[in-house]
Amino acid sequence: MSPRRLFLVVVLVAFTAYSTFVVGTRGYFGFLTLAWRERWGMQVLLDLTIALLLFWDRALADPRARARGPVWPWLVATVFLGSIAPLVWLLLAPRGGGDPRSHPAEGGVDPRPGPG
Repeated sequence: MSPRRLFLVVVLVAFTAYSTFVVGTRGYFGFLTLAWRERWGMQVLLDLTIALLLFWDRALADPRARARGPVWPWLVATVFLGSIAPLVWLLLAPRGGGDPRSHPAEGGVDPRPGPG
């Protein structure tokens, strides 16, 4: 198992266990009470929302993501599970493969025409 996958598994297991404990003791909507009562709680909720939206924006722009099938179930799961859904999505990503020309960040050539 690659270090990246191992990291994702550790984070997923630990965060899911902690989230399950918190939801079990405080209720599923307990975070909303905190967010309405405390400015820091609202700030963290908004920050998480922005971070997840940015993640899905970049993930959907990746040609490999489109090849993995419908993404809408993962987006819906993110609404209900937060970061847990993207963590699972990342863990289930195929290892390697794909056309390197469509991934300039991985050393391929960007197939889009340049400026001008």
